[in-house]
Amino acid sequence: MKNQVNHILLTFNGFQDPYNKNGKIGPILSILENWDSNWQKIIIFYTPDMKAKADETCALIREKSPETIAQPVQLSLEDPTDYESILRELRQHYVKLREDAAQYYIAAASGSSQMHACWLMLTASGEINARILHIKEERFRKQGESLIREINPRTSELPKVRSLVTMEALPEISAKDIENARKESGLIGSHPEFLKAVDLAVRAAQTDIPILLSGKTGTGKELFAEFIQKVSKRRDKQFIIVNCAAISESLIESELFGHKKGAFTGADKDKKGKLEIADSGTVFLDEIGEISPNIQAKMLRFIQEGEIQKVGEEGNSKKVDVRIIAATNKNLKQAVSQGSFREDLLYRLTFPIFLPSLNDRRSDIPLLVDYFLEKFNKDHNKNKSFAQDTLIVLQDFKWKGNVRELSGIVERTVISSRSQIIQPHDLNLGLSVPGTSSPSPALPDIYEGFKLEDYIKDIRRQFYEKAYEKSSRNKSAGARLLGVTSQCFGKQLKEYKII
Repeated sequence: MKNQVNHILLTFNGFQDPYNKNGKIGPILSILENWDSNWQKIIIFYTPDMKAKADETCALIREKSPETIAQPVQLSLEDPTDYESILRELRQHYVKLREDAAQYYIAAASGSSQMHACWLMLTASGEINARILHIKEERFRKQGESLIREINPRTSELPKVRSLVTMEALPEISAKDIENARKESGLIGSHPEFLKAVDLAVRAAQTDIPILLSGKTGTGKELFAEFIQKVSKRRDKQFIIVNCAAISESLIESELFGHKKGAFTGADKDKKGKLEIADSGTVFLDEIGEISPNIQAKMLRFIQEGEIQKVGEEGNSKKVDVRIIAATNKNLKQAVSQGSFREDLLYRLTFPIFLPSLNDRRSDIPLLVDYFLEKFNKDHNKNKSFAQDTLIVLQDFKWKGNVRELSGIVERTVISSRSQIIQPHDLNLGLSVPGTSSPSPALPDIYEGFKLEDYIKDIRRQFYEKAYEKSSRNKSAGARLLGVTSQCFGKQLKEYKII
């Protein structure tokens, strides 16, 4: 019987994959055929020059094992012998690809020796919780010895490796406190992609690793930064927000690092910068993609050395202990290729967390509406609610401004609508609404765990409830509206607990 735990193999594609120079199958196909495991997925990392070989290997995996998902992943890796680049790329991709409740294996047989060493360091440190498989060369194998052997990265023979971030470490804060911090920060939602971002934020918060929050405008990057602060060991320390886009280039260096009296016109006294004020706390650099190359260089030095130097203070630096959380709505990799953002600074923001757009988690809209309704009803001394038709319109809307835009619309509508129950025409979205030339409501977001039957049952309940209300609670009239018998109509009203 197939194991219920997903078995996932991580591997590089080497020069001997899929076949070696003698025409024999290479390491990846050898593991596929000789290791006793039902692989749910094989993730093949490859460098740009190995794309064709990686594609060929994936095609053969699908041919030999149709039930196995073969997933090629290209790395931005020009030098396969550069340890730092290999570690950085593997860390970033593992964070994105990681699945809970999966048993990971690593094939330390394909790729360069530096790649093998990086796999060993990442598993020995605990950053990647996986078992390592290695293919023993034929000349070293004893008679009857297995082709593939497992390496224990935690053996006492290997030195202990200290990690930048331990992915499997349990948070030093209770689940209840995490949930309370989530609510306080306004992180509302149950969509899997959103919960994945929350989980990564909790795990990263237990370390001092620099974090990069990315996502479209209005997805809640500042709220996530506040949440990370609340669940971190720095929760009782300073949390300072710096909007990099709102400060001119001539002032941002002084704002961040401080200045000495007389450093420039108007500097009539010494000033502490935000990084010094936040010592032992956290600084949130919003819109970090907007800072100039000069400030980028100074921030890189600060993240590396933990030292600040005030403007006008030559040769004198000060150590400070500050956690950096940065955010951007830009594609910083594209900015690097265009020369507007430093590559080394991007990679010093070691822990990336991507926040999904509201359009990608529409199933969360009713939850968010309830949250905002409670908040704005209290703020404005109202008692409004949303009709079901109104929620359908909100779920169908294209949210360019994401959660921030939804929040603004809910508050505006709570204030401006004359009725207690907010109808679609109260929204003023510039949309067609039910009762006019309304487009069909959007299909719900589909995600792992979504149940079609539950969704259809809920839609049926809404129609029966609407027909009952529209017919002034007359069962016969309501049944005619839906084209069903009175007996059927009455039975469904009871089943859905409408009466």
